[in-house]
Amino acid sequence: MNNTVICSICFLAFLLSCTKDTAIHQDTIASIGSERITVDKVDAIIQNQLYESLYGIYYKRKIATEEYLAHSLILREAEKESITTDALLERELKIRAKKKDTLAFISEHHLEKGIIDPERPFNYFDVRSPQGKRLLRDIYYKKILQDYIAELMTKYDAKITLIPPLPPRKDVAGLHGFPVSSMNGDKPKIWLISDYDCPNCQNFSPIFKDLRMRYASRFDFVHTSSVTQGSLPERVSACADVYGRFWEVHDYIFERLPFDSLDFIKASSRLSLTEAQAKQCLAYSGMDARQNDVLQKLGISLTPTLIIDGRIYYGDYSLEKICEYIDAASRFQ
Repeated sequence: MNNTVICSICFLAFLLSCTKDTAIHQDTIASIGSERITVDKVDAIIQNQLYESLYGIYYKRKIATEEYLAHSLILREAEKESITTDALLERELKIRAKKKDTLAFISEHHLEKGIIDPERPFNYFDVRSPQGKRLLRDIYYKKILQDYIAELMTKYDAKITLIPPLPPRKDVAGLHGFPVSSMNGDKPKIWLISDYDCPNCQNFSPIFKDLRMRYASRFDFVHTSSVTQGSLPERVSACADVYGRFWEVHDYIFERLPFDSLDFIKASSRLSLTEAQAKQCLAYSGMDARQNDVLQKLGISLTPTLIIDGRIYYGDYSLEKICEYIDAASRFQ
């Protein structure tokens, strides 16, 4: 064996040893003496922020994908009919707008109590107000266009296979809450961490109610409080659970904040409580202060927060985006 071959073998062995060493320590991003600090240790500190950023990237990429598909499908259809894309859209929007008036649209999408501004999802506007009318018109035509694009996707066998980022499942065994009904052990759970002193929680309440109705057959729904001591509304609703009326009282309180004790007593019969039970709930003090320790371990500090099948949800808190996440996550888990 000549010197050239020997040198080549030695050099190759050196490269392999370096590669192996790099592979072993490639997740090391800092050190203290011989102690290696890995990227996983650092990521654990900022996990919430990381997934918020990842979901933001996913959301932007999905919007861009939808826009790309919509443009491509409309272009294909226009070329097939030998007309411009503008002429095609104008024709289809007119045809579809005649089939369903705005009153039917309002009723179908439960907008009688107000319409959400997509740019500010926790703001509601009366559909009769100038702002509400503008939002209604925009959302109405957007929905018509979405339905048309959905038809074109079926026609041309178009699919979106992009999946949302799925954060790791958390151990929620220590959480205690109030289920909508008797929980089925076979069904995954959607937890809502909320409190009555949070304006965003009040605005989110009707959205969560819609989620409960839409996914009742697939998920158990549970509410838990983020408040250590418990405000009066928290204590009242916790007490109402003793009588099996938590969710009725929960919805009542959010619909009528700020909470008024006298009004609550007057409304007791409508909530299937006796006046004596209502008064007893006003004096209730049985809140569990350990709940906050569990939430802190889960890294939850903001309300409202959803935990969907053990995973903290980091996306937009509009009904559309939450449903989108649930449906996509269920397909790719």
